[in-house]
Amino acid sequence: MTKTWILVADASRARVIALDADGRPPELVAELEHPGSRAKGMELSRDDRGRTRPRNRHAARGAALSKPTPPKAVEANAFAREVADTLGTACRRQAFDDLVLVASPSFLGSLRSHLDTQAAGRVTASWAKDYTREPVEVVLTTWA
Repeated sequence: MTKTWILVADASRARVIALDADGRPPELVAELEHPGSRAKGMELSRDDRGRTRPRNRHAARGAALSKPTPPKAVEANAFAREVADTLGTACRRQAFDDLVLVASPSFLGSLRSHLDTQAAGRVTASWAKDYTREPVEVVLTTWA
């Protein structure tokens, strides 16, 4: 009996839906949320502008370091790592045979980069769409 997990995710929430080959109704296995990804950029960044160049007549003014990665991207990347770790742990426990990834385009790329080789090997399909706000039935009829 093949068990398929469908991950439906974006940068701030993820749901894992399990489908069995024997025709049982779909089961919600896990829901993950990351409030930091929904926070405003100003709430995530510090007020300090960082190291500055010396202010003499020969030096240009401004920050000495290049612009950092936007705080929202850092939070989304952290959530992708958390989701990938959860999937990797479940894969090692043999909780699923096949994995389908349905995620927003930018998050899907981040998620793929954090999946371990064993979990990545079980990915049978991926879809770059955001269905996190849709009911499970809509995801299943759209995907199937």
